[in-house]
This record gives sequence, C-alpha cells and structure tokens, in this order.
Amino acid sequence: MDWRQHQGILDRRSAEFLAQIWSVLKHTSGLVIGNKMDKRNRISSDLVLSDMTEGEKAFALLIEHMFNNIHAAEYRQLTIETLIALASFFEQNPSLISGRSDRH
Repeated sequence: MDWRQHQGILDRRSAEFLAQIWSVLKHTSGLVIGNKMDKRNRISSDLVLSDMTEGEKAFALLIEHMFNNIHAAEYRQLTIETLIALASFFEQNPSLISGRSDRH
C-alpha cells in the first residue's frame, strides 16, 4: 500500500500510457475513471474515438482531468495499473471486441 501511494503521488506514467488508454477505448464501450456514480467520470468510447485522435492534446487533457479528480494517490496508481493491464490484455487478444456498432 505504501509503494502504491508513493507511486500515485509521483504520478509517473509511461510515454505509451495514452496510447494504451486509446487501445482500451477501441475495445470497450467506455471507461469510468474515479467514482462511478459521478457521470463526469465516464468516458464514452464512441464519442472520444469519433471526436479526437490518439495523439491529440484534447485527449491528453481529458485523461489528465480524469486522473486529477482521483484524490487518493494509491487509488490513482491502482487505476493506472489496471488500465495498463487491460491494454496489455487487449494487445494479446486483438480479436476481442466490445460489440459496438462500428465493429464488423
């Protein structure tokens, strides 16, 4: 717990982190980052993927805003670790899709 809290305070993310989140969005209908009861913490994959690009500053700012709303450092770090694990899972299983309407 102390390590995770320390990492969350430092909030170090790899250069690939945004690409990893983008990958997760391509495989899901959306993400909830933070308190699931707050609708502002929900990211719709369809909306983001249609309005933004992976390398766009608006996408980076959206994700940064979502993480800034997580006040507990250890929870922020756990969320980062979870998203990285999900991205890795989807990278290893590219045939898995969310069933979104834009998939064939």
